[in-house]
Amino acid sequence: MRKKTSPRKQRASREPSEAQLAALQQSTTARRLATVERLRTAIDALKAKKQEISVQTIYDECGLRYAAIHRNPEALALFRANSTHLVAEKKRRTRKLLRFEAYYDQKRRHMLHWRKSTIYFKLKN
Repeated sequence: MRKKTSPRKQRASREPSEAQLAALQQSTTARRLATVERLRTAIDALKAKKQEISVQTIYDECGLRYAAIHRNPEALALFRANSTHLVAEKKRRTRKLLRFEAYYDQKRRHMLHWRKSTIYFKLKN
């Protein structure tokens, strides 16, 4: 037969003191800045080695996981600005958009001398 246990009393919650809050904020700021600095040194080292900058290479270089980068907005912005894959994708997207705009402008340019009735008829059909 099991022995009955008495329910534990719940502790009354207390508000943290100003000193505790200040110490917590100072610690958080220091850790956030340390993360950004570790990421910056890893990116510089990878650029010096002429390696691609990805989550895996950063982890191999400094042991910083993507979750830590993702939680820190400054580190995430730094990573996205220097990531080899993201930068190449952005260039491809920009090039594709410019090509599309040039094609679209060229396609519309010959319509400038058309009468309104012709444009209306072509758009309707």
